[in-house]
Amino acid sequence: MAFPTSLYPVTEIVNDTLNATMFEPPPPSLTWTVLTATSLSIVALTSILGNALVLVTLTVERHLRTPANSLIGSLAVADLLVSLLVMPISASYELTQTWRLGRAMCDIWTILDVTCCTASIMSLCIIALDRYWAITDAVKYVHKRTPKRMMVMIGVVWLLSLCISIPPVFGWRKPEDTADPNNCLISQDHGYTIFSTFGAFYIPLILVLAVYYKIFRAAQARIRKRINSRAKMGLSQSASRSPNVTNRHRTSAEGEATENHLADVERPGGQNGTLQPGRAMRYSRRLNGGHTALDHKDVTPEAVTTTEALQSRMVNQKKILFSKERKAAQTLGVVTGVFVFCWLPFFLVALIGPFCSQCLISDVIRSVVLWLGYVNSMVNPFLYAFLNKDFQKSFKKILFGRR
Repeated sequence: MAFPTSLYPVTEIVNDTLNATMFEPPPPSLTWTVLTATSLSIVALTSILGNALVLVTLTVERHLRTPANSLIGSLAVADLLVSLLVMPISASYELTQTWRLGRAMCDIWTILDVTCCTASIMSLCIIALDRYWAITDAVKYVHKRTPKRMMVMIGVVWLLSLCISIPPVFGWRKPEDTADPNNCLISQDHGYTIFSTFGAFYIPLILVLAVYYKIFRAAQARIRKRINSRAKMGLSQSASRSPNVTNRHRTSAEGEATENHLADVERPGGQNGTLQPGRAMRYSRRLNGGHTALDHKDVTPEAVTTTEALQSRMVNQKKILFSKERKAAQTLGVVTGVFVFCWLPFFLVALIGPFCSQCLISDVIRSVVLWLGYVNSMVNPFLYAFLNKDFQKSFKKILFGRR
């Protein structure tokens, strides 16, 4: 038996109401709202205060207005704009789950979001490049590291960032991206997704990883060269000061022998950086043409003691070397690790989402990875300015009146 035609509209209305009731998520609880609002406010305020303090310090302290620090200033500007113009609107959107500011404001907000976040990421790239050039080509780069050159690099960063953010406004997006007035989305067009994610993150990520690896290797080589130079100087000075060794022309050969057999001190059997008696005799024999110190009247036991003390000093120098290398690796590891940790989840979701319609990425995951990216703007002042001793002194003077 067929239903009367007049009942069809009523049936559809009832079905639509039931479907909306069944599939509409329940409103967030008051506890969730308070915790979310508090957490997002802490991130935004900390980011504002940290980056503002960096900019105030660069403005007040003249000795900090160096070309290198201008790059840190650009980074602070980008992160401050993110925390002032992007985070508050994003927090409101997260809490209400509805866009209420209109289509024009949505376009402005997405442009600001993409431009400032991309400028922040690219600023990290030019800071890495600047450090690399300063280490590998220090003499020449001192003359190239001019304020004009830094301003050009900063200008390129912001221009590229704007070029990545603006295309959707001129039509590089899908019609459905703007169909829902209660939703504000960045363009989900496949071409733009590839263009924006690779331009804003994946290419800079590869550049940062490659450059910081080269920085570590270059710093490692410089540390080793400095330690070896000091060790050779110590060998030369010890040989020239020793009154017990009359054959001065053997100084270079003795230094070479000391370096060649330094490993004996660090192998099992050596204690407290000195040679055991048997090894001391063998070492003394090598230094004296195959004879022990007792075989020559011009070499006394004090000469062996001097050699042992020198070897102990070289072992300590090696320990310092390894300590410095480890510290350099840890510093670069923290800088790159934080950058990757903050931004990689967001850009993975941003790249996969438009291409995988069957991938169920919840709103909670999207919100978490988005704010994890914003957290990078909060921690950048601590990584690039607050850990710098010159900045630390200036911060104390500005905040507490200490010199």
